[in-house]
This record gives sequence, C-alpha cells and structure tokens, in this order.
Amino acid sequence: EPFETLTAAEGATLEAIVARLIPTDANGPGAAEARAARYIDRSLGGFLASSRDAYRTGLAAIDTYSRAATSMAVTQ
Repeated sequence: EPFETLTAAEGATLEAIVARLIPTDANGPGAAEARAARYIDRSLGGFLASSRDAYRTGLAAIDTYSRAATSMAVTQ
C-alpha cells in the first residue's frame, strides 16, 4: 500500500528505522508489525504536518549517510 505523505523511498527508510528501534523479539511483535511507519506517515498529513519538512530532511540525511557508509564498507 502506498504511503500517504512520504515518498516510497522515505517510507522505506522510516520503516527500517522503526524496525530497528523496536524490533520483533521473544516478547512479541515490533514496530514493523504494529505498522508504526504507516502511523507516522498518516500523522505527518495531520497533527504532525508542521514537522513534515523536518522528517523529510532527516530521512534524506539518514539515507545519504547509510549509502555512504555501506559503500565505504564494501570498498575496504
């Protein structure tokens, strides 16, 4: 299902972040199963609308850093 506010790439980055913050473990489901990224996405179209640009900037920065770190690790 498409994201309502974020792009597909932004949504994928957000999903990766929340899955690492609250992982699935022996105690139960994590953020991915709870659809936390979808909740945040919908909220950015509503009561968190004033934070939308900050989320987009932050997600882009995390994605850029992750790609650079991955490419550095591969070349070493």
